[in-house]
Formats: sequence, structure tokens, C-alpha cells
Amino acid sequence: MDMYNRINQLCKENHTNITALCRILNISRSTLSELKSGRTKTLSAEYASKISQYFHVTVDYLLGKTDQKNIPAESAKELSFDDFTYAMHHEGKKLSEENKMKLLEMAKFFVQQQEKEQKRK
Repeated sequence: MDMYNRINQLCKENHTNITALCRILNISRSTLSELKSGRTKTLSAEYASKISQYFHVTVDYLLGKTDQKNIPAESAKELSFDDFTYAMHHEGKKLSEENKMKLLEMAKFFVQQQEKEQKRK
């Protein structure tokens, strides 16, 4: 099964479609159209990573290197720094400047609290 078909199947399994996926992940619809038509054979590492994270599958699954689609349970339970960074970058685009500043202040507050706790130990 080629990469486009795997992505399309994941969309169906998750009750969405390619167009909605592209909009959510900020990927040009033409990028996946090129993949579907065969004019391109694969996606950039950035796009493959975005899609695999969105569907919680491995990039190797998208590439057809394995049929095991799910990320092993141990790593799936933990929110990695990369997942957090991606979520903040993606969701942050939707925030007003005022709310971005509030979020930054909250992050600074948590860092200060963490530093205080570490000094007590």
C-alpha cells in the first residue's frame, strides 16, 4: 500500500478526510494531490512527522516500511517535549497576542516554581 493510501485509510478510520487533515496540519492540499497522482512518491520529513503524530502512528508505517501502525504503548503514554512543542506551535497560532503573553507568563511562573522546589531539596 502506498503512502497516500495509508494516509487516506487513516483519515477514514478517524472519520475525517484528506482536505480536513491538510487544513488542520497546515499542509497544502496540492502536496497530497501530487502524492496521490504519483508525481511525488513521498512527503517531506516535516509533513510525514506531522501526519504520523496526528494519527499516533509511526513514520515507518506511513512509508510502508512496517504494517505496525501504532506507536508502542510505553512511548505513547508519555508526552514528549517535541509533542508539546508542536502542540504549542500549532495551537499558539490561534491565540491573540494578549493570550500569547499570558501563556508566556504562565510558563515563566512554572519555571520559577520548579526552581524553588529544586532549591528546597
